[in-house]
Amino acid sequence: MSRRQAVWALLAVAVAVLATGAPVWVHGTTTSAVQAVVTVQATGSEVAPGVGAGGLVIAAAALALALGRRVGAILAAVVAALGGVLVTVSALGAASRATTVLASTAADRVGVGDVGDVVVGLWPWVAAALGLAAVLVAVGTVVWSRRWQGPTARHEVAPRDAGEQTSGGTVDAGEAWDALTRGEDPT
Repeated sequence: MSRRQAVWALLAVAVAVLATGAPVWVHGTTTSAVQAVVTVQATGSEVAPGVGAGGLVIAAAALALALGRRVGAILAAVVAALGGVLVTVSALGAASRATTVLASTAADRVGVGDVGDVVVGLWPWVAAALGLAAVLVAVGTVVWSRRWQGPTARHEVAPRDAGEQTSGGTVDAGEAWDALTRGEDPT
């Protein structure tokens, strides 16, 4: 896996994780004083706000991976793995306590905290799988980053002394300033 592939994989996972927060994760029914049966739904961002936060962490880690050198790549991979763990734990936590979460949502929306017929959709499991995918990409990044080529000096300018010329001779600093004043390049 190259650095580019790792960056794109993490960005794809981050976007997918953020997208899983929009659909309905949990739905059920409750009653109110006005209606006998009220359907209550909760989206992923309502049920598990840690999923969205983890997605943003993974995206930030992908950008850091694109910009960092060897140590930076390893640190970015560790951060991406932690973001993936956050996504997985949040998604599984929301799925395991769906009745409690939906009861809280129903109490906020309808005023009644009793819910029945609670159904957990597929999205918490998708988010958890994406969190695991982020962890796997991060582990692959740590393993493969040792094989990545280090930065080259292709665009680096070699440091020179102030009085040194490219032709090998030296120029007096005062003469160099005079040449610059005349619009000439003293090097």
